[in-house]
Amino acid sequence: MLLLKMAFRNLWRRRFRTGITLFAIGSSFALLLFFVGLTEGSHELMIDLAIRMQAGHVIVQAPEFQKERALELRVTHPEKVLERIGPLPEGWVVTQRIFTTGLLRSADGSVMLDNLMAVDLENEKKISDVPRKIVRGAWLTSGEPGILIGEKAARLLKVDVGDKVVLSCSGLSQKVEERFVVAGVFRIGGDSDRGTAMIGLARGQVLLGMGGAISQLAFFMPSETSRDAARMLSAKLADLPVAVLHWEEALPVLTQLLWVDDVSMQVFIFIILGIVAAGIMNTVLMSVMERTRELGILKSLGMRPSSIFRLIMTESTMLGLLAVVVGAAVGLPLVYYFARVGIDPMALTGGEVMEMEGIAFTDRIHPVLRWGSGLTLSGIIIVMTVLSALWPAFRAMRILPVKALRQM
Repeated sequence: MLLLKMAFRNLWRRRFRTGITLFAIGSSFALLLFFVGLTEGSHELMIDLAIRMQAGHVIVQAPEFQKERALELRVTHPEKVLERIGPLPEGWVVTQRIFTTGLLRSADGSVMLDNLMAVDLENEKKISDVPRKIVRGAWLTSGEPGILIGEKAARLLKVDVGDKVVLSCSGLSQKVEERFVVAGVFRIGGDSDRGTAMIGLARGQVLLGMGGAISQLAFFMPSETSRDAARMLSAKLADLPVAVLHWEEALPVLTQLLWVDDVSMQVFIFIILGIVAAGIMNTVLMSVMERTRELGILKSLGMRPSSIFRLIMTESTMLGLLAVVVGAAVGLPLVYYFARVGIDPMALTGGEVMEMEGIAFTDRIHPVLRWGSGLTLSGIIIVMTVLSALWPAFRAMRILPVKALRQM
């Protein structure tokens, strides 16, 4: 208790210096909380959009489809796959898709489609990002010869809702061509608004000569259960000629980008902590040097070197704890505010739309700070503060009373 009182008194003897140090550590901690939350939130957005448009939490497809997205590499009997899996757990959704390419023409131009999708209209509407980004028209209706196109494609073709376009693409056995009515125009952002289009699954199967075959079954579920779900589906479908992939395997470019981003954030944290550690060490060392005479008197009165060491370390620990409180008081409300209002990703990229694997990330980023991350950062700050004081504390232990008493 005496050490705590002495440590607290010593901290506030130099209020300005202690205040500057608390501000430096606290603001760094608040900055780390915000950027860790921003990174986590941006990762969740990237994963969610990519999963909804290009894969699923778990996908089932032909073994070689991941390497070459060709119509010939197909799941010929999706009903057998679903029968083998049995009733889906609560909260799961499965949708069937065909992926191919094509050419869309109107009387005024043509557009190359590098991502033509034939989709299960009922289930795709539940999970896709396209329905909520339709700016004109409506979602596709079963039995109607409709097509959904992007806003850039509509502008290049000079068509709008209700106009007719001609879709040309290569089917399983021959080149096919059919007339469609533009049912809706969506705005996703980036090149997706030019090269992506959707038609109904049944119509796509007939047009492409696929019969009942599809390119992919995409399963959606709570993300925290996706790995267990992938293992379960792999076990159930082990004897069928299909591949079961977790989204990290199905979207390798996204997985690598997230890994690089995580490493970059760790480097950023390391640099910030290094700067703060240098500041803490300087502050504690200055405090020890200024109190050399005082510490020498304490030693001459019988205070043990170990007690002096504990005194300095207690001061440092209190400094770290106070800095965490100050940083949390600033950082947590900041994270909470932006978690509610979001951050426009184009404001972070100078107005450029960030795209990956054909997905444009235009939705607002909402920072996500988990308790584990916050507590880990708090612990790192406190431990770093204590470690930064070790050398000044050892220096204080070795002070000789005779020399210290000569110091004015």
